Amino acid sequence: MKSQEKRIDKLKQVLERLSRRKIVQNRQLKSVLGTKGYARYLDDCHVQEQLREMLKDKPKVITEYERRLKAATFACNKADDKSSRGRSCTAKKMFGASDIVEMRLRTLT
Repeated sequence: MKSQEKRIDKLKQVLERLSRRKIVQNRQLKSVLGTKGYARYLDDCHVQEQLREMLKDKPKVITEYERRLKAATFACNKADDKSSRGRSCTAKKMFGASDIVEMRLRTLT
């Protein structure tokens, strides 16, 4: 019974360290989780790495959308800046340009 309580205490300590985003050594994980638990942990890590690698390569449509969204945001912010500095004529032109970019964004969706 005491060994079970010690194991639970060690698991709680490791969990607490992980929740505080502290480093936990692999050998400590291996001893606390056991052989099967550690093997499952390694498998889960491998699955996460594969998912991240898959998600890294975005489709061209998404990268094009992100590029256009960035351009629209930049144009709108630039127009806001011109407007706040009292350059209303230039700001109107820039807001018009940002509206055109936003319309092009809508055609992608």
